[in-house]
Amino acid sequence: MVDHDCSWEVLSVGFGEIAVDETMDTLRSPAIEMALRLSLDEWEDRLERADAACADVQWRRHFGQTNGNELRRLEDARSVMLLDDHAGATLRRWESRPHDPLLARRVNLALRRLRWAEIESQQQVYELRNRIDQAVINYRPRTDGVAISRVERSEILRRHPDRNHRRDAWLAMGPLVDRIGDGVRQLMCRRQALAREQGYDGFAAWALDSFGLNHPWIEGFFGELRRRTDGPYRAWLAEKAENLALQDGLRPWDLALAAEGPTAAVKPGGRAQQRAMVVASPVIECAGERVAAAADRLSLTQDKLAHGLMGSHGGNQSDGVELDRTGGVPLTQP
Repeated sequence: MVDHDCSWEVLSVGFGEIAVDETMDTLRSPAIEMALRLSLDEWEDRLERADAACADVQWRRHFGQTNGNELRRLEDARSVMLLDDHAGATLRRWESRPHDPLLARRVNLALRRLRWAEIESQQQVYELRNRIDQAVINYRPRTDGVAISRVERSEILRRHPDRNHRRDAWLAMGPLVDRIGDGVRQLMCRRQALAREQGYDGFAAWALDSFGLNHPWIEGFFGELRRRTDGPYRAWLAEKAENLALQDGLRPWDLALAAEGPTAAVKPGGRAQQRAMVVASPVIECAGERVAAAADRLSLTQDKLAHGLMGSHGGNQSDGVELDRTGGVPLTQP
């Protein structure tokens, strides 16, 4: 647990002692750059502790050890620091000016963080985001009318031999979409409005620009990634469908089972399973657990996971990658 030293919860962020004029010679003097460096040290240290405190509270919320009030207090204090006008104005004056390339990079990264905070640290945005997170934490999936934990659901998807039971476990996250739908729409609309106030086409364009990226680069990167990996991945899907004797191909609720390797489909309780578990690859085991845990933490819906796994671009159903809310199509063609 993080020791919540809240000394970072102050209005001043340490840039007040930096008095600079407009001449490049003054701005590049070692004494002035040292003052900036010390101010950045203090600011980054406070921000790191603020981020750690917020992350700790987020983690403890998953175990019911705290409530939203503590997180809101920490978010409020962090937003004051990130939205501080004086800090932003000082850093903007220093953009691209330090002679030291490392210091120039630190200023650039600090400005990116402040730019990101112009939307994400707005109170209405992070309160909506935290409300959605709490709904995800509180949600319990149900199979056969019985509430189960996320761990139990993951184990069903990874190991249960009954395909219908795996399908039910997969679709058990579906009702969560309806519960958080209104909140997600409000959050998206708010982000869109704030981004447009800053002169962007929308939140996506603003977010990419905040990280120094753009749509053509993103499309090119993922296009190349798909080109290099699509063939081997589809071959793997076809091989696993054959190994599991699935005539209609793999569906999303089969993926975790397939990733576990040949031991996963063995009926529970027999010696064959015990022997198989002894020789199972620990690397595959670890990878399967991490994928399942990441999917649960992100509360991926069946639509998102299917599109993410296959790198869907535009929802071409001829690729066999679309998945509807009631069951979907195979990830590989039969």
